[in-house]
Amino acid sequence: MIPQTNQTGQFSREFPSEEYMAQLNMYRNVHVDGLPDKNISGQELFVGESLSKHVPTIHQVIKENSISTLLDYGCGKAVLHGSGNEIKTPDGRVLNNVDDYWGVSTQCYDPGYLPHSARPSGTFDLVVCVEVLECCSCDDIPWIIDDLFRYASKAVFIAIECYPAVIKMPNHYDAHITIRPGRWWGPIVEEVARNHPDINYYGVFDNRDPIPGTPGKATERRQFLSGPPYELITL
Repeated sequence: MIPQTNQTGQFSREFPSEEYMAQLNMYRNVHVDGLPDKNISGQELFVGESLSKHVPTIHQVIKENSISTLLDYGCGKAVLHGSGNEIKTPDGRVLNNVDDYWGVSTQCYDPGYLPHSARPSGTFDLVVCVEVLECCSCDDIPWIIDDLFRYASKAVFIAIECYPAVIKMPNHYDAHITIRPGRWWGPIVEEVARNHPDINYYGVFDNRDPIPGTPGKATERRQFLSGPPYELITL
């Protein structure tokens, strides 16, 4: 497939950018080959553990929207959804995995990881996309966000790290290729959401602000997005 724009001049699911295709192929290779120069195996990379810090927030979204089915979009190896990855609940119960805690039926999708690369069919009550969009090029972000909304029948949850990643990819670039603050991401989500007025949306943007005069140190700042109506709150 040769990436090209459609008749509107915009990229889409059917016509992604060349950068998207290059990133996709790179992730598929890294999932298998790892990063030999850093002595990191493919099994250790992009396992899906970043979902863990958002489990309580997603649980709240599930309760608020009466969710029974969920799509984890960009799930990586999706380890938290597998058996043997116990979750301890606030009331002391120990459950087999995050899906048992949430009480939902989950489908995993990640085009960059072949075992989960089959495109889902139908819709899901909730679509979650955790620490994925910052790994995509600016040109493709609108259509990817639209894809999230198209798969959702009730709600969308997005989480983004707005700072550089820990690792560099084989192309020597940071894994986070779109590093923008929450105030940049929020309006993009809102614009897409206008075309899906029946879908509730939630976002968590984690920022790191450099501390003047202290190189290498930063303060953590979290922003929360919700809508409709659109609201972006900084804590």
